[in-house]
Amino acid sequence: GSASFKNIEFKQSDLTSLGFADDTFDFIVCRYVIHHFPNDDGARMEALSELYRCLKPGGQITFVEPSSMFYDLNNQTEHVRDYLAEVRASGIVDLEVGKYLPTLLEKSGFTELDWNTKIFCSRKQLLAQEHKLMADRLELIRGALSKQISGGSARFDRFRDEFLSAFWQPDTIYYAVGVIATARKTSSGTL
Repeated sequence: GSASFKNIEFKQSDLTSLGFADDTFDFIVCRYVIHHFPNDDGARMEALSELYRCLKPGGQITFVEPSSMFYDLNNQTEHVRDYLAEVRASGIVDLEVGKYLPTLLEKSGFTELDWNTKIFCSRKQLLAQEHKLMADRLELIRGALSKQISGGSARFDRFRDEFLSAFWQPDTIYYAVGVIATARKTSSGTL
């Protein structure tokens, strides 16, 4: 754990109001964060502005976000497809935000933008490992989706069970596309 590192401190904060002074950090990493912000209320831009504020002039930020997650499973049942379509339409979580990440960073004032994609593909023996990761991810979002997607907990449970059972079919292939983007705060520190 962190007990062996004396120079690490963990804090929990609202990403739209971090509580750090301007120009605090040389480097910021955000992994699978922005997709949790609704895509219709400006909260993403508020969070990015706050990260920009806390980054030192010339400092670097790195994001890892999904450009597709959950959607790219070849053995989806009709129920799974319908549920995912409703999740996509709801805007509760945007599992495709990586497609927009470079534009969001530019709009937030970041410069020296660089980005690439990575495809995470699982088949055969890797599916067991991915099954566990997906089960954990689904548990983390269970509460939010059960409350906000029609059908509540029972419908979510059916979606989860059918989604995860596809991983055990011999011809299943699952992949997810991730976007890794880096950018810098302008040297002058102004937008």
